[in-house]
Amino acid sequence: QRRVAITAGEKAGMKKQHNEELQRVIRTLDKKNKEHNQKSEELRSHIKRLESDLRHLEQSKMENSGNLQIKSQELQQMSEYVRKLESSENDLRTKLELYQKTTVNGGSNNIKSSFSSPAVMATLR
Repeated sequence: QRRVAITAGEKAGMKKQHNEELQRVIRTLDKKNKEHNQKSEELRSHIKRLESDLRHLEQSKMENSGNLQIKSQELQQMSEYVRKLESSENDLRTKLELYQKTTVNGGSNNIKSSFSSPAVMATLR
């Protein structure tokens, strides 16, 4: 077996080369770490914007839901009011037809008993 003797100068050269290679690897890793940290920060910022947008959308949804309920109630009230108006219109139409029939037959005095409301009587005078 033959041993190759390495001189102190060669050892120092190999050590220096190894250290330089380690420094290059460290610089590359530092650069990649900085890039990674920057991307992570951008993603965190983007997530915060998305969370904020989501909160605003949820708030808007709740407001819209409340407005929809109010509009639905208003619509129900208006529908009820229209039904009452239609019923009142039908009552008035019936009373008017009765009035017209009784006046055609010559007796307008008999009609007064058909009308219960003084306001209706006032409109017919």
